[in-house]
Amino acid sequence: MRLWTWQEPEQCLTCGCVDLEQSEYCRDDPAIRDAYAELAKVVGTDQLIWCYVRDGEYSIFDCDTRLRWTLEVPDDGILRFTDDHIWNRILGKKIRIPRAINCQWEIDCPPGEADRAAYLNRREDEYYAQTPPGGSWWPQLFIDKSALRLDDKEQLSSALLRHPIPQPWVVRRPQAGCSACSPPRPTDA
Repeated sequence: MRLWTWQEPEQCLTCGCVDLEQSEYCRDDPAIRDAYAELAKVVGTDQLIWCYVRDGEYSIFDCDTRLRWTLEVPDDGILRFTDDHIWNRILGKKIRIPRAINCQWEIDCPPGEADRAAYLNRREDEYYAQTPPGGSWWPQLFIDKSALRLDDKEQLSSALLRHPIPQPWVVRRPQAGCSACSPPRPTDA
């Protein structure tokens, strides 16, 4: 399966280890560190690479230093697929609400509602205030590959890989990074 990941220039995917303390994402947020500790228990390792299942999902900013890796990973090389909406619920982060839910709220908005925006904001607040089913979002985090809808950009999903990955999985790697790694294969379809 073709996957993409964005990593800091010094991070090598084929050797070394993942140091969460080097990640701004983990280092600066205790909720994320706690979630990663729980995730490591569930998947059996804290050496994880998060990958996008669709090309172009990563937003690039002028100040961004991360570099793009393109991978071709066999099915048995993928630890789990995640529902990224649920991951963000676990983290307590508000991200874009799925369009299908927003559309339903638009339909449900009472015809006489004077302030449509206030109604939609109220529905969003209710959405984020939901109690997780069974008291935890964790049981809903993982999805089967058969449930991936790669043509549906509303379904935010990631693939988790165990670090380090074998060199043959790398289709294209950035020029910066680990000098111990062999050069990238020339193709990137």
